[in-house]
Amino acid sequence: MHLTTPRLTLRPLQETDGPAIAQATDETWDDLQQWMRWAIDRQQRTDPVNCATYAKNCNEAFQQKTDFTFGAFLKDNNDFVLLSRLATGKEPSALEFCGYWCRKKYQGQGFMTEAVSAIIRYAFDELHATRLQIRHAAGNQKTRAVMDHAGFVKEAVLRNAHQLPDGSFVDEHVLYLTKDQWQVINS
Repeated sequence: MHLTTPRLTLRPLQETDGPAIAQATDETWDDLQQWMRWAIDRQQRTDPVNCATYAKNCNEAFQQKTDFTFGAFLKDNNDFVLLSRLATGKEPSALEFCGYWCRKKYQGQGFMTEAVSAIIRYAFDELHATRLQIRHAAGNQKTRAVMDHAGFVKEAVLRNAHQLPDGSFVDEHVLYLTKDQWQVINS
């Protein structure tokens, strides 16, 4: 299963992606450490063997349709660009973006917006989702900008609900997009 955009191929991760994920994670570590709860142990998170195991586990979950982690790669040279994870929610028709990040050298070039658009289309058209949701830490303007561009709407602010990697807590913003809203935006 592959999704394509003008510049990217998005697909489930494979075990052989481990070294590329490790390299990109190391390159982007300072950005990841600001927002991603898992960005605590750099040595563990940038180890190619650990990243290969992560990719293998993500692929298995994708095949079981319980979790959908996409790797995005440049079409012209297959260079790793970004990761995005979509997870099943409490309701089968409600899915949640559970995080995404773009490799440092590709930030600011619209790759995340391009990838998220393709994943939204996949979620609504192929997975038959009726609603998508994302939660992000207050202050994470890059995540918010991608979601605003995609048409997500602010639903709630959960006070002191998002723990950052440094252990501090900030407000968590909840945004949503329904299939009906998405269809209107894209008509």
